[in-house]
Amino acid sequence: MRSIILAFISIYALNQLFFSCASPSTIDGGPRDTIPPVLLEAIPPNGQVDFNSQSIRLIFSEDINADKLKQELIITPYFENEYKYLVKKQTITIDFEKPFPDSTTYILNFANGIGDLNENNPVVNLKYAFSTGTFIDSLTLSGYVYDLMTNEPAKNYLVSLYDQDTSSVFIHKPTYFAYANDEGIFNIQNIRAGRYHVYAFDDDNKNLILEPSTEMHGLLTDTLRMDTASLQIEIPVILQDASTLTLVRERAQSNRYDVRYSKYIKDFEIHLLDTIATDIDKHLVENQEVIRFYPSTKIENDSIGYIITVSDSLGTSTTDTLFIKFEGNAARREKFDVTIKTNNQTTLSDTTLYEIIATKPIQLFDPSLLQFKVDTVLIPFILDMTINFAINRTKTVLTFKAPKLFPFVAQYLDSLSSTFAADTLTQVADSTSETRTNPYPDLPRNTYDITFAKGWLISIERDTAASATVKMSKPTSGDVGLVRGSIYTTEKSYFLELITKTGKVIASLDNPKSVYEFRNVPPGSYSIRVKIDKNEDGVWSYGNIRLHTAPEPIYYMEEYFDIRANWELEKIDLSF
Repeated sequence: MRSIILAFISIYALNQLFFSCASPSTIDGGPRDTIPPVLLEAIPPNGQVDFNSQSIRLIFSEDINADKLKQELIITPYFENEYKYLVKKQTITIDFEKPFPDSTTYILNFANGIGDLNENNPVVNLKYAFSTGTFIDSLTLSGYVYDLMTNEPAKNYLVSLYDQDTSSVFIHKPTYFAYANDEGIFNIQNIRAGRYHVYAFDDDNKNLILEPSTEMHGLLTDTLRMDTASLQIEIPVILQDASTLTLVRERAQSNRYDVRYSKYIKDFEIHLLDTIATDIDKHLVENQEVIRFYPSTKIENDSIGYIITVSDSLGTSTTDTLFIKFEGNAARREKFDVTIKTNNQTTLSDTTLYEIIATKPIQLFDPSLLQFKVDTVLIPFILDMTINFAINRTKTVLTFKAPKLFPFVAQYLDSLSSTFAADTLTQVADSTSETRTNPYPDLPRNTYDITFAKGWLISIERDTAASATVKMSKPTSGDVGLVRGSIYTTEKSYFLELITKTGKVIASLDNPKSVYEFRNVPPGSYSIRVKIDKNEDGVWSYGNIRLHTAPEPIYYMEEYFDIRANWELEKIDLSF
């Protein structure tokens, strides 16, 4: 696939060269003008060396319109130079405010900035090059920009080159740049020899500066040495908030203390300054940008001192010393919401994992208020608290596992049926006895409900969670399929993901060796994505543009395969 793309890049570059040298042609008659103007003459001539003018005149084959010039004209290398222009029939004159610096090749790319007067058909690939030195720089950089998480072309992304000593993509405009086309292909011409930092980003506001929190971006981690006539590169881009992580403000109230940061917090570490002080409950709220502390009846100090270190998804961190005190008006008590998730339809496992996510720290969990039913039959719910129950360190996520519940359901109902049958055998058959039928064989063996009765969960602010019911259903072999294959790789650490055409992850496997297998897969069209853990630290890294590190690589199976109900798909092999 990559070789096809690079071949297309070469064709694209040739087309650029061909059309930039296009010669005049005769316009055929017709009801509608569809033929764009052609450049007849440039003064000074295109390719002029020892250029010392501040004015350029372009003459075309027909009357022109340049209303979009200010939005479309790109001058590389970037140079802050205001200009005015005047259109008179077939001629446009551009007057620059300042002279251009010495010994530099400049290229004016007009994109769709000039078109004919009647239909505004843009001039095809109109470029004008000149040099304030004795020769025209002729090096070319072309390549392909793509979305790392979808493997799709990054349409219209800015590809930018910065001199080695001017490399801040956050504050500086690039020395050379070009926008990729709809296929993610870009071409930058007339580059002078040297070393450059290379970035690509979604320059949505067209200001030539990366907005680190909102614009997708990528980079080459090593400086690029331009000393060959033509180079080709690939740049993956990814969406990540690369803005600086800072503490924004603190807010004290009688029933909570909020510490707000400038962006999403992935993790935090908190250490008491006073070893005899009493620690208190805290957790992340408001899109994980705020650490919220709750008071405790055990607090004896006027304030509690903490050293807090928070980190973002890029691995950057900041450390602050805080003194937390609960004072002022009480904040309005927010609703205690609870979300119950299971892996029944997501990780395709025989073991059901229940994940209970609360909006406040959990003070009490009462498993005796869990009811386990099949139809109207109540089944004893035995929860081994020492093995299956777990809560995270902020007391907001509670998990427990229920291994092989579906076989347990069937066994329990079978035992009821056996008990009922034994009971009926002891009855005396006489005219007054009733005939009893066994209701249990008709009950479903692959569905059940778990009901969480009111009061099963209580928050640190003494809120009571509402009752909830989770309906579970086990896919039968006739409803799902299986896919397996061999793995050929020299990589030592990686993660396999079964994905849909929209990129949704259906199932994942952590570092399978030699062979893999996805079971209980719903019918559909799928592919496999492999996130490669190059540094073998057990996680896939997004990289960090501020530290000049790129995301770890991702391999995509190019084809999609169909999984049907009750099918086993074999030999879907992976090689990466």
